[in-house]
Amino acid sequence: MFEISALRLAGIAAGLAAVFMGFRRLRADSGERGSDILMIITGGLALSVSLFPQLANIPSDLFHMKQTQGGRLITLLILSTAALWFLFMDERAKNERLRIQFDNLVRVVAKESYSPAPGAPSLEGGTLILMPAMDEEENLRKVIPRIPTTIAGAPAMTLVIDDGSRDDTWGAAKESGAMAVRNPFNRGGGAALRLGYDVAAILRPKVLVTMDADGQHQPEEIERLVAPIMEDRADIIVGSRVLGTREKDSVVRWAGVHVFNWIINALMGTNITDCSSGFRAFRLEAIGKLTLVQEQYHTAELIIVAAKAGLRIQEEPIHISRRISGESKKGKNLVYGFRFLRTVIKSWIR
Repeated sequence: MFEISALRLAGIAAGLAAVFMGFRRLRADSGERGSDILMIITGGLALSVSLFPQLANIPSDLFHMKQTQGGRLITLLILSTAALWFLFMDERAKNERLRIQFDNLVRVVAKESYSPAPGAPSLEGGTLILMPAMDEEENLRKVIPRIPTTIAGAPAMTLVIDDGSRDDTWGAAKESGAMAVRNPFNRGGGAALRLGYDVAAILRPKVLVTMDADGQHQPEEIERLVAPIMEDRADIIVGSRVLGTREKDSVVRWAGVHVFNWIINALMGTNITDCSSGFRAFRLEAIGKLTLVQEQYHTAELIIVAAKAGLRIQEEPIHISRRISGESKKGKNLVYGFRFLRTVIKSWIR
């Protein structure tokens, strides 16, 4: 009597299903023919090995597993795992290409919303302050008027990047005298700043400054960050609350800053004391040398990528206040820490 194991029956069923689905998809107007053909091939292999197990002897001989108990099954598991890993990496590469295309598309569309300040002077040799903001209408009305219009004897202007706000962040920025550009939906601080860099390429300032819109960073300290760059003593200046002062906040996050400082410094050979500071200044040419991809948690990425590019990174002491109003967009402490670490690792290995 002909007998067949449950495992072989399962393989036959899975193989037939894959072949059938592949042929059905080929009949349809599908753009992913490669995936359909791969499904048919994979199903055909599963079906062939399930019907004729002796076919598995060929790869098991190559792995010297023929005499091992369950050697054929182990060989098939090894090969299938390798195939799955290859497909996984291929899909990741495709997703990365799609992500880059999507990012470029959104930035091109969003740049059309750029609204320059009427009668604004040329920024050649001056400073552009980039301020990503999401639902910061109330805070912007208090922060923007404090930002100087001249820094180190050169003109300074503020560009607010409205990152998909639900309130009137856009209107508050314009009414307060700043320029504005708007993302159609919320994408994160890193993506918002990339849009700001696109506008900066049009305005051609000498120095870029990034700062938060919630009042934590002091506009009166902008010139302290800009001066070393104007004097060609550095390419990037990071404002450090560790070297300066801060209003007491979460003990967990304060400890996390020191932990991540140690990790980044160990990986990159830097001497950073405040890796999560978003209050920074850098020359426009420096940004052109960096490939920045993070949507959020972008502060660590900038330091790591800049260190790889051999840029001169220094720090200046600053004071960090609590936000004027509203809630932080960074998330809970553990979630923030995990995502920050992920950003560090991804920026280091790419």
